[in-house]
Amino acid sequence: MSRGGQGSLSSSASGSLPLGPGSQWAAPGSRGGAQYVFSKAVLVSQAGGSRVLAYCEPLSCLLASQPSPQATLVPGCGVKKVSVVNMKASQYVPIHSKQIRGLCFNRQNDSLLLSAALDNTIKLTRCPVASLCYVPRAASSSFPCGGLISSSLEGGCFWEQVNENTYRPHAMPLEGAGCTGIQVEAESRHCLVTYRPGRSNPSLRCVLMALTRTPQQDSAHLPSCSCSPVQTFSAGSSCKLLTKNAVFSRPGGGGTLVCAGDEASSSTMVWDASSGSLLQKLPADLPVLDISPFSLNGDHFLASLTEKMLKLYRWE
Repeated sequence: MSRGGQGSLSSSASGSLPLGPGSQWAAPGSRGGAQYVFSKAVLVSQAGGSRVLAYCEPLSCLLASQPSPQATLVPGCGVKKVSVVNMKASQYVPIHSKQIRGLCFNRQNDSLLLSAALDNTIKLTRCPVASLCYVPRAASSSFPCGGLISSSLEGGCFWEQVNENTYRPHAMPLEGAGCTGIQVEAESRHCLVTYRPGRSNPSLRCVLMALTRTPQQDSAHLPSCSCSPVQTFSAGSSCKLLTKNAVFSRPGGGGTLVCAGDEASSSTMVWDASSGSLLQKLPADLPVLDISPFSLNGDHFLASLTEKMLKLYRWE
């Protein structure tokens, strides 16, 4: 991945593109000719209120958060299961009393779901079916350690896992304010930091950062973990809904993709991370709230969630 000067792409620059209902725009001559093609849409919540998305590989299903469909009988919020095999929505699982803002499955493939909500609780649910990211250890010379990356509007912190019960904090050199989320691409050891618009930057920005770790010089000076900017992407002037964006390996290999929701145009923007070029703009009926890539039987998909609908795109 190139570490050249930061490139910037504005959604306003592509706002004049002719995008009719149900159409999608793709950059001409994109590498290899492959792109995401619309596959299917599934109604998740008739009343709206869906917010975040998670994929469970062992169960081949997507879980979308939503308010209870029967609030008088079962108040609160939970998740709706959508099978990616037949693309049918099935049971609702109640979990929290208020809106769910974070979902993540255990990497041990035991179908344990971690959820965080506005009721100030974090719950672990065995599914019958906060921005917080886990970074696994890897044989990487630049960043071999594993741990957790947490973020708030004031900044971020990497909690390095020293042993089974001990974590060492490292402050991340992020901007002073406006961070709305961090996502991690474990293979390339990069993270994607999202900043909401402000006075100095009128657009929502997604900054791709390379994770680094300085070697230990002596016993008195422990190694430090940090990150440095590689590429910057701009996605519109609105950030009221705090969309969860995504960074992941390009299907079939050969680089990294960055995806972000553009509230103004109600679309998902797809960039090539190394060049900074905008590859696609995938339209939605409402502003996109969460984006999740996944694979099934050798095929690669991208799922985008709005308040009511779940859309799937196949990489072809």
